[in-house]
Amino acid sequence: MARHPRTRLERRNTYGEHTRRPINCLVFLALPLLGFQLGAAYYGTGLLAPYHLNKALRYFGGTTAWLPPLLIVLVLLAQQALRRERWQFQPWVLVGMLAESLFWVVPLLGISLITGKMFPQAATTGMTVGEEVLKSIMVAVGAGIYEEFVFRLLLIGLAMLIFVDLLDLPNDGVAVAAVIGAGALFSIYHFVGRPVSREEFPWYEFIFRTVAGIYLGGVFYYRGFGIVVGAHAFWNVYVFLAMSRS
Repeated sequence: MARHPRTRLERRNTYGEHTRRPINCLVFLALPLLGFQLGAAYYGTGLLAPYHLNKALRYFGGTTAWLPPLLIVLVLLAQQALRRERWQFQPWVLVGMLAESLFWVVPLLGISLITGKMFPQAATTGMTVGEEVLKSIMVAVGAGIYEEFVFRLLLIGLAMLIFVDLLDLPNDGVAVAAVIGAGALFSIYHFVGRPVSREEFPWYEFIFRTVAGIYLGGVFYYRGFGIVVGAHAFWNVYVFLAMSRS
C-alpha cells in the first residue's frame, strides 16, 4: 500500500519541528540567558556582541543594560505569535535539545582538527581556578547566545525575509548565500579591536571561525535557534576546559 505524505499538522508534531518552535527555544535558553546577565552584572564582561547590540539599542533611545536580553525574548515571542501555534512547551523536547546540542559539537571538533593541521594553532596558556573559571564559563555561554542571535537569527533571518519573502528569490539559493555570508562576517567580527599585522595574521582562527560559522549557520537553518546556541555554548566551554589544561 502506498504511503500518504504527512499532513502539515503531523509534521508540526514531530520532534524536529518542536525543537524549532520559538517558545521551546525561549524556555531552553531562559536560564542560561538569565545566568549570563546576572554574571555580567556582577563580574562584567568583555563580549563584543552584547556590547554592540546594547550600543545600537541606545542609538534608538534605550538606556538599560537589560535591553539586549529583552530584545532576544521579544524576538522569540514575536516569532511564536506569527506562527499562530499553541503557547505550550514540551519538557521532553528540551531534554532532547540539550542532548542534540552536545551532538552537534562533535563536527566542530573535526573542523578544528582539520583547520589546525592546515594552519597551526597558537600556543595556549593555563588559566586560574575559582571565580575565573565561573566567569569564563559564563562568557562562553553568553557568547553562544548573543553571537548566534546576531549572526544567525538576525542576519540570516533578515536575509530570508528580504530576499525570499519580499523579493521572491529562490529559497535555497538565498539560504546558502546567507549562511556563507553570515559565517564570514562571524569570523571577521572576532578581529574587531585586535591589532593584527599581515605577517602575524592568525590564519587558523580566521579559517576555523569561517568554516565553523558556516557550519553553525547550517545547524541554525535546519535545527533552529535553541540548538545552535546550545552547540556554540558547549563548544566554547570545551575550548575553555581544553585551554585550562594547557
